[in-house]
Amino acid sequence: MVDFKSDIEQIGIKKVEPKSRALEALKRLKNQESFGNSFSRLPKVERMIYEQPKTIQQHNVQYLLERINNIEKKMKEDSGEYLNLYYDLNLLEKKFIKAVDELRKFSIKVPDLLSKEIDKRYYKISKKFGEPHDV
Repeated sequence: MVDFKSDIEQIGIKKVEPKSRALEALKRLKNQESFGNSFSRLPKVERMIYEQPKTIQQHNVQYLLERINNIEKKMKEDSGEYLNLYYDLNLLEKKFIKAVDELRKFSIKVPDLLSKEIDKRYYKISKKFGEPHDV
């Protein structure tokens, strides 16, 4: 008769306990979780934070500026809706020009940070449409 136990002991093979399999699986899962959380350690991109708008016109300009930035970001992401987004962008840019003209018409003061952003965007859009607007 063949004695498998003695052969196994001579080779050095140990019987794996079911608990140790479960522990190994849990350790692997824990390692995967820590790998997945490594993305949270990346530095966050700071978003432009403006002061609370004091007038309706200022709120409209700020809102349009944020929407334009969001649409441009979506267009760069290759979302397959490029033409629809481009059309929406053109409409928003025209509304933005009108809203900024209204701000300037009523001489409404805007915080410096927002004012710089508005001026940059206004110049870019007016150049795009070929309209001679003063900044």
